[in-house]
Amino acid sequence: NKADAVYPAQFSLAREQSIVKSQGRRGVCSIFATIALIENLYIKAGKPDADLSEQYLQWAVKNLDGAFANTGGSSSDANLRTTVNFGTVEETAWPYESFPWGPANDAACTTPDGDNLPIKCYTNGEPPATVAAARKFKLPSSRWINNNSIKSHIFNKKVGVNVGMTFFYQSWNHRKSELPVNSALWNQGVVTYPNNVDKEKSLAKRAGHAILIIGWDDDLEVPMRDEAGQPVLDGSGNPRMEKGFWLFKNS
Repeated sequence: NKADAVYPAQFSLAREQSIVKSQGRRGVCSIFATIALIENLYIKAGKPDADLSEQYLQWAVKNLDGAFANTGGSSSDANLRTTVNFGTVEETAWPYESFPWGPANDAACTTPDGDNLPIKCYTNGEPPATVAAARKFKLPSSRWINNNSIKSHIFNKKVGVNVGMTFFYQSWNHRKSELPVNSALWNQGVVTYPNNVDKEKSLAKRAGHAILIIGWDDDLEVPMRDEAGQPVLDGSGNPRMEKGFWLFKNS
């Protein structure tokens, strides 16, 4: 990013994205964020119907790349590295299963949300035999960028950016928040900045999340919230506002 760079107040790559998908009950947000980025790249390259397999990439990261083998999670770095080296397949080759394997699927998978289980418990088994011969969709490379270069990358490359973060429950208006949430913000897809109490309570049951940033709106304003879910007021009794938001695709 250049220090004197000037960007428009609003910018969005929403039209270059595939449809929004649900990860269901499985903790594979980084897989979905990565597939979203890969589909974004293939759409940009002229494949408007890009629909790639999250199910296969989850398996490939753990079995082919060897990363995060004994946990359900992953990282965008490992996911992209796997796609560069091994590729992924189309959704129809191995459709996504929204529920994790448990004891009913395999006796070894006794705690679906636990760690250090056999790899098959996190990948929902092995891919169909036909996957070996299925066309593989790869990337030529992946790269790290710093936070200050996100706008530059999106604007100049016209492609989204995968980011990982600590998850703050009230900010996301999540059902597991111990603090009051806002259903209107949830329905609008608005995620606010966490207040100190949200930070404290969320870090006590720490979770991570991954998304695909696809633009921004520097003029968008949303009232700040306190731990009670009420607007934070200034000295004159007016709501203090958060201004400037990233636009992102979420599973």
